[in-house]
Parts: sequence; structure tokens; C-alpha cells
Amino acid sequence: MLSTQPTESKLRSNSTMARDPFVHNWSAYYWTRILQKLDITGMTLGVSGKARCTIPNPPGILKSFATPEGRKNFEDDASLQAVRKLVRSAKSFWDVGANYGIFSLFAMDENPDLFIVSIEASTVHYQTLSSNWALQPSERWVCLHTAVGDRDGVTYLSRCRSGFDHIVEDSKAEADTEVELRPVAKLDTLAAVLATESIDVLKIDVEGYELKVLHGATTLLDQRRIGAIVLESDGHDLRYGSSEAETIHFLEAREYRVDSSLSRVGKASGNCLVFKSNESGIQR
Repeated sequence: MLSTQPTESKLRSNSTMARDPFVHNWSAYYWTRILQKLDITGMTLGVSGKARCTIPNPPGILKSFATPEGRKNFEDDASLQAVRKLVRSAKSFWDVGANYGIFSLFAMDENPDLFIVSIEASTVHYQTLSSNWALQPSERWVCLHTAVGDRDGVTYLSRCRSGFDHIVEDSKAEADTEVELRPVAKLDTLAAVLATESIDVLKIDVEGYELKVLHGATTLLDQRRIGAIVLESDGHDLRYGSSEAETIHFLEAREYRVDSSLSRVGKASGNCLVFKSNESGIQR
């Protein structure tokens, strides 16, 4: 009569398989390596000129570039248009809230001699950002994985909100929000670490935290070491109890004025405010 109980040798074999992940993963590893060698995995999309961007999963904003109409809509973004114009005569560009680094890629195409610092707090988005750096590595492009604010330390950042991750200051108000712990630093601190004398063009898109980022750059601002500033202006600052009027007053007190020719307000989304220092040498 055949026994239905597992033999001792089978138990040992099953135990070995449980301990050795390669027993389960060899086929996936084998076929992935074939696809990699055929350049099928790690697929990319052209976004600007020669620049390419890794397609993450989910693809997020990269889905826009799959069609000519989607790409045109993205290129019509007021902040992107302002950045593209401003960097043409600039030496440095800081992209705070870089996400996948698409603005940085466009800026690089506009001015190949530009020195770029791309800063992204979200681990998910930073993975794509660093992959994009690897597609077109440059000693003139630095990527930093940190949040930016009005202090140095650590902070909580929401996770997996499809490009809308933001700093969480009130854990009770956002108790249902999944978060990750990230370092946070002032722009003044980061500029000192990188031995940066000036930032010709500064773009900030941090889901309403823009004024806090500016508070962390008071030394740079007071010393006129920032030329032009491009800020998202879609009302997300209400999340932190601040307003567009406060941001304008804060910068005007430091002799930065709104450039109405490059700014856009009053639309449902995609608004931006562009400021220039009275001493800025950046051309339009």
C-alpha cells in the first residue's frame, strides 16, 4: 500500500527550496536577463530632444508622452515654458520637487552647459529620477534624495499619491495617509554643502510647501544669490495655512518682483508665478 505521507527526503527538499530563493527565481532571472540583453526591459520614452525618460510602473505623467497631443499639453505647462526660457542664458538650475526629472531633462536640452541640481524627496520618484540620470550621466547633473523646507532634520512625506506626495506636518489631520520618513534640509544648507555661489534659476514644485522652502533660503535670497524663481501656484499652500499673497509679500520684501510675462494665474490648474531679482542677469 502506497503511503500518502511525505518522505523525509521530500521534507528536506522542500525545506531547501524554502531557504534558497534561487530555486524559485531562476526562471524569472533567466528570462529577465534575456530581455535586458535585448533592450526590451527598462523601456524609455523620448521627452525632449535627445533626452529619454524611464517609464515607471505606474507610468504617471510619462503616459502623456505616448501621444503627440499629450506631449504638447505637457509642453504647454506655464512653469515648464518659463524654465525653458530662463535656463537658456543661465549657468545653473535647481529643480526642487523634481519628480522624475522631466523639467531637468528639458533644461539640459535647452542649455547643455547648464549645471543642474535635481532634488526629490519621494523614494518612489527618486528611483526613476536616478534611473534617468543613468540614461544620460553627466558630471554637470546632481540628484539629491531629500525633502526641502525651513529647517534641517527629518520629516514625514506622504507615499504613493501619483506625483502629489507632500510633507505631512499634522499627523492627526492625515492619520489615514501612508508616509515615509525622509531627511529635510534648508536650501541655504544644501547650497553650502555643494559650495554653490549662486542659483540662476530655481524651480519649486512641492505641493504647497513653497513658502517653507523659501523661508529656508533666506541667506541666498537676502544676498541676491538666486536669480529667477518659478513657483507652482495652484492653491496647494492652503494645506499649510499659507497663501499666494504671503509668498508674494515675502519675496517682494527681498526685492524680487513678479514677472507677469512669464507667470500664469487664474486657470484651473497649471498656474505658476515667476519672480526675478532686481539684480538678476537672466534674460527672457
